Amino acid sequence: LRESEAAPYGDSVALAREAAAEFENGVRVGILLQQLGGRRPGALKELTTPVAKLYNWNLLLPELREYGVYVDADMKVLIVAGDTDIVVDVVKQLHVHAHSPGPQGGAAARGDRSDRGAAEASAGIGTPPAAPNEARSPEEFLAICLHTQLHSCSWGEALQMVGEPSLRRLSRKLAHGERGDHETAVRYLKLAFAHCRHLVALCGASEANAERALALLQPGLSSTEANVALWTSRLLCRIASELTQRGGQAVLWLWFSRPDGGASAMIEAWRAHPELHSAGSLLPMVLHFSGDNVEQFISHVLPQLLAEPTPYLTFALELLPLLSATAGMPSYIRYSGALQYLVQRALHVARLPYAPPLGRGRALELLAQLWSSFPDELQTIRLEASADAVAAAAAEDGASQDAASVVLTELKRGCRDSDFELQMGVHVALFRLLDRFASTNHPAAPALFKALAFSLIENHHEAGARPLF
Repeated sequence: LRESEAAPYGDSVALAREAAAEFENGVRVGILLQQLGGRRPGALKELTTPVAKLYNWNLLLPELREYGVYVDADMKVLIVAGDTDIVVDVVKQLHVHAHSPGPQGGAAARGDRSDRGAAEASAGIGTPPAAPNEARSPEEFLAICLHTQLHSCSWGEALQMVGEPSLRRLSRKLAHGERGDHETAVRYLKLAFAHCRHLVALCGASEANAERALALLQPGLSSTEANVALWTSRLLCRIASELTQRGGQAVLWLWFSRPDGGASAMIEAWRAHPELHSAGSLLPMVLHFSGDNVEQFISHVLPQLLAEPTPYLTFALELLPLLSATAGMPSYIRYSGALQYLVQRALHVARLPYAPPLGRGRALELLAQLWSSFPDELQTIRLEASADAVAAAAAEDGASQDAASVVLTELKRGCRDSDFELQMGVHVALFRLLDRFASTNHPAAPALFKALAFSLIENHHEAGARPLF
């Protein structure tokens, strides 16, 4: 649009759905490149399917690099998934670099900041960078993201927000949004995510920089809006992944494990937003920031943050699929003692006679999931008879003292529990174990079949249990 046509809309222009779709699949970006004097990539697909988007953007990336616009793999995934905010940022970068006189760009964008930017410069605040990838410190990087995305946030105000030791104003913005609207806060995080590579480079300059960047992002996990917490988690995980490759794991664990650090904020978000409990949302932070300290997180940090048995066991249950799917993790948690700690903690709760049925049910479910996820590792763990009543149970069944046999004994007890819902939950867990072990010819499958057969005989009078059998 010409300037006169865009004026009625202020800073934003409303596009028809068809035009927006052509930006998302890259077709109009290709036209822009051609009009800027470059060569338009040929054979761009006019479709809006994910495959067509991926194909088009793969063709566009080399042309965009010539204008100083870098789209990495994470940004490309978000574009293909339909994230229009990332597309808008790419177009903005292209505009800035295309209208700048030098190869690094930025002069035109600095001029576009007009009256407010000039007033701040004259007041000694300085001129804001044209884009986040021109920032010289983590504070400046996040300040330009705030200044760009938050309404009525001047450059000076953005610098004050990131410069406060308490981060009170920044925390309030991220927690409650602008007049209850969190859209600008989400866009702020997406912009930081899009330029994360530059932020990581700034963090890699010193541990102090990394600590400050993590501290500035932490308030996002305490937001009342799930999307803000989600994008904060994604951004933090990406920073952690790239810093780990640069040898910065120590500062990540230091920030994550301290009492008021990242793990505490993550648990706060986990409690506040049940919709984020899927393994792809908050929980990857545990692996990214713990690194080789997963055992310390499970046995020391997490029990301090979730002192009650039921929340602790629930979190462990949700973390388990992530642990079992991570390469090298089964042997690590076996030899580090994390697996034995989880088994013993679950056994302790399951055997408490006056514990709530919900807590005991969670404990038995965790025992079954641990056996299903780490069957070979569990058989190598020996439990001390003096720690609990394992010896009597083992002697009764003629089994050894390995953890797998102890878990089976405890699940058998659960089948006879006085709480009917707990009984049904244990039966379901046994059927799942039998299905998994029978399909892999595991030697424990006959014992599980036997336990379920005897339970059928014992519970034949229970009408509610018959559908299970």
